Formats: sequence, structure tokens, C-alpha cells
Amino acid sequence: MGDDSENINTEDWTTEQWKSAYEEQVEKAETNRSGWMRAQADYQNYKKRIEQDRSDMNRYAVAPMLLHCLGVIDDLERAFTALPVELSQLTWVNGIALIHRKMYGILDANGVVEIEAEGKTFDPNLHEAISQAPGKEGEIISVIQKGYQVQDRVLRPALVQVGNGDAIEDQESIEEIEETTE
Repeated sequence: MGDDSENINTEDWTTEQWKSAYEEQVEKAETNRSGWMRAQADYQNYKKRIEQDRSDMNRYAVAPMLLHCLGVIDDLERAFTALPVELSQLTWVNGIALIHRKMYGILDANGVVEIEAEGKTFDPNLHEAISQAPGKEGEIISVIQKGYQVQDRVLRPALVQVGNGDAIEDQESIEEIEETTE
């Protein structure tokens, strides 16, 4: 029952030979059908994947530019922190503050949000520990540099100082001393 059906004389076939030929053709048809169904499923998955990639590309295309903006925002915040109080009401300082607010507006318009860190539990997916200090173990003591995320992706992790667990005993003993002196 091969593929050379032209050379086979079917006039003298028995019922068994016809049944066997029929079953072989049914099996080939089922194989072809299941292959076609797999190809259709693969094509549908491909279309979904391409659409997801296109959506992600549109959503995160501005991420490199926003990352560069974060450095400017950090510099402006450091400048405002170091600004003497007597200069804070000058017109040009107010102009720079307006630029700072506009930069935050750009971040907000692109779905960028600050990663909460201070007082939170350290999460290596969102934070980058650069040092440890006395404090509750695993808790963020201070933020060295703010972190940001776009949608569900981290744009820049927060650089933080994490507690090493040393101050827990000291804090408890201080509280005990305060209670006994009252």
C-alpha cells in the first residue's frame, strides 16, 4: 500500500486489502490534519507574541531617554538641597524649580513612578543595597539614590542602606532603661 498507487492493480484486492488501504489513508489524513492544527496554533501564538512585543516596544521605547532624565532630576534635587535659604526666593531659582517640576511631569506622563524604599523591607528586585548600618535586619534605613519603575519594569533600582540587625538589641535596652527611669 505505498505511494505508487498507479502501478498497483486493485481489481483483485480482497476485502482485507481494501480495509488496510482505507485505514492507511485515514491515518495519513489524521496526521495531515493534526499537523495543520499545530501549524495553525503556532501561527496564532506567533501573532500574539508579535503583538505583545509591539506593545512592549511602544510602552518601553522611551525608557532609555527617561533614564537619562533621571540623572538631571537627581542633580536638580541635590542643588535644591544645597541651596541657601536666602537664595530660595530668587526668580531664577523659581525658574529652575519650574523646570524640575516639568521634568517630573514628563516622568508622570510616561508612567514612571518612584520606588518606595525608606522604612520598607529590602527587595532585590527593586532595591540595590550599597551598605549596611545598625537597624532592623533587612529593613531599608536610608535611600542614597531614588529608584524608579515604568509600568512593571524597573527603570533604575533604588540605591539603599540596609539594616544589619545590630541596633535591635541596643534599641530594646534603651527602651528598658527609659521605662525603669520613669
